[in-house]
Amino acid sequence: MEDGLGNFRIIHGENYHTFFTQQGFKTRFVAIKNENKVIGSIAGIWKPIKINNKDYTGFYISDLKIDLDYRKKNILKKLLWYLLKRWPFTSDYQGWDFNYYCTMLRNGKGVDVSFRGFNPAILPSQSATMNIYMIDPSALISLDLNTLPDNENNHSVNLSPFREEQVLWNDGIKDIQSTTDNS
Repeated sequence: MEDGLGNFRIIHGENYHTFFTQQGFKTRFVAIKNENKVIGSIAGIWKPIKINNKDYTGFYISDLKIDLDYRKKNILKKLLWYLLKRWPFTSDYQGWDFNYYCTMLRNGKGVDVSFRGFNPAILPSQSATMNIYMIDPSALISLDLNTLPDNENNHSVNLSPFREEQVLWNDGIKDIQSTTDNS
């Protein structure tokens, strides 16, 4: 899966929503349909976040899934325009200071290279790049979190400030499994 290569599946478990709802104080899911067929989905999470020790609410746009047959048809762009036009008038869409998303990279490029034309996804400018590393769960569980140094960096971003141990867990839900060797 290094550099976006290889294929994987995500094991969500029986309760797909749990991974997302435990991250923030409000979560919304959108099912994208073509007539009577669900062709995609996306989750939005209002998350408490600390930046330079100041509290903010981030809107995490996550887990975009679009059926292979419907990709490259501007579905995300249409969805974002639909939501953006209603945002000033729909209180349920409000209450965040900034939005963000994460993307897997291939050859150093993410999904944002597919954003064409006047697309709401490119209205905000990129302000950070975050590297996420996957390690074997047994290595992670063997860490003694009490021995880790305090984070004294005043120029930090904490995406999970209510997690004292600074680790967001998933209780075995949303495990990433390689389709090559099932690891």
